[in-house]
Amino acid sequence: MLLPGERVVVGLSGGPDSVALLGALNLLSGPLGIAVTAAHLNHGLRGDEALRDQVFSEQLARRLGVECEVGAVSLAAGGNLEARARHARYAFLSDATRRVGARKIATAHTMDDQAETVVMRLMRGAGWEGLSGIAPVRDGWIIRPLIDCSRKDVMAFLAARNLPFCSDRTNDDRRFVRNRIRHDVMPLLTTFNGQLGNAIANTAALMAAGARVLNRNVRAALSTTVQTDGSLSVQILRGHGPELGLLIVREWLRELRGSSVNLGAGHYEGALSLAFGDRPNGSFALPSGAMVLREYDALRFMPEACAMRGAPVFDRPAAVLPNQGSLWFDNRWRFDATQVDPPSLSFRPGDCWSLYVDRKALPGEILVRTCRPGDRVRPFGMNGRQRKLQDVFVDSKVPRLQRRGYPVLVLEEEILWVPGIVRGSAAPVLPTTQAVLRVTAGRPAVQESGIAGGNHVC
Repeated sequence: MLLPGERVVVGLSGGPDSVALLGALNLLSGPLGIAVTAAHLNHGLRGDEALRDQVFSEQLARRLGVECEVGAVSLAAGGNLEARARHARYAFLSDATRRVGARKIATAHTMDDQAETVVMRLMRGAGWEGLSGIAPVRDGWIIRPLIDCSRKDVMAFLAARNLPFCSDRTNDDRRFVRNRIRHDVMPLLTTFNGQLGNAIANTAALMAAGARVLNRNVRAALSTTVQTDGSLSVQILRGHGPELGLLIVREWLRELRGSSVNLGAGHYEGALSLAFGDRPNGSFALPSGAMVLREYDALRFMPEACAMRGAPVFDRPAAVLPNQGSLWFDNRWRFDATQVDPPSLSFRPGDCWSLYVDRKALPGEILVRTCRPGDRVRPFGMNGRQRKLQDVFVDSKVPRLQRRGYPVLVLEEEILWVPGIVRGSAAPVLPTTQAVLRVTAGRPAVQESGIAGGNHVC
């Protein structure tokens, strides 16, 4: 945890655990060749009692002959107060390390804290990482030197060294889950196992070791399953099987969300069920308005998907396609128009990312616009029969969200071309054609996402 010559900042609240930690590290500073600085943050939550703890911490540091960094914040009531206080505390400790040139932060978590944490996470349905408990070393610079010491050990050390400490009345407030666990649940469990703290600590250590191995395997499997656009391949995910698939989905969601906060086993199982179900399209709601979508072979995470459901199709202003040159549409699609002479039947391409039309058969300008509800197209080669563009999108397996704002080329309100999907029947290149206009569409993100061209020659 500490190397000779390093300075460590000790989080000092004034309570018994933090006082014992500061006293122990200060006692060992000479033999270990380290330097110790105390740091106390007044959260502004307990009035005179908080000020008392601040004064006590400063006095204790002077008595032990160590420097003491002091800070203060004002946290408003409401919300997850414990989480906000913890965030403020670690931010203060991080700033303190920079100010004093320290390389480590030491916090006073004990074996009892470890046991309480594991029990709390078990009740929430945590996975292997959650049941690993509090890491002895986190991120290489936050250390917990007392993690193998019980609260009984702490009190014995304080008595032996004649070190005073403060009591925090909020530690007895049963409105907080941890306090109910500490005062009600743990004593009951201890009646079944007098060495409960040791037993849970050993379990946490085993889970942590297993988690390191499992994480490497999950990360490797995720790298083969995630696609270039960030979605998961349903086919590959199924190939991994439901057990590994569940872990892949968990890691994938945690990466995209930035954390696994507020996500539980039910969320991961719900997302996985989309991939292993028979329906090619579906959705599963996540906390905070997010959603996982199944769109054919892709599983997608949508941070604000709930707000997007039922939203109208994006309707961008129509643009005129030049007879020669380029057009950027919606800052995402590029269309290049070129006049080709002399004509040849070899102009008929094998995919739908290029369009060839009889230039002299064009009665007016070609417009580029977004698709609209009710749009219909007369696919080339289908004897003039119209189809709903919505049905064409479905047959071509275009993801639902990509249909929003999808461009179409229209000629006097008749759809001439849907890039990558289908060519309309207007202005075809015939043996009698004298001049040909070639149009190509470029949007790599769409082409890489696997949109397949229809069965129609463009």
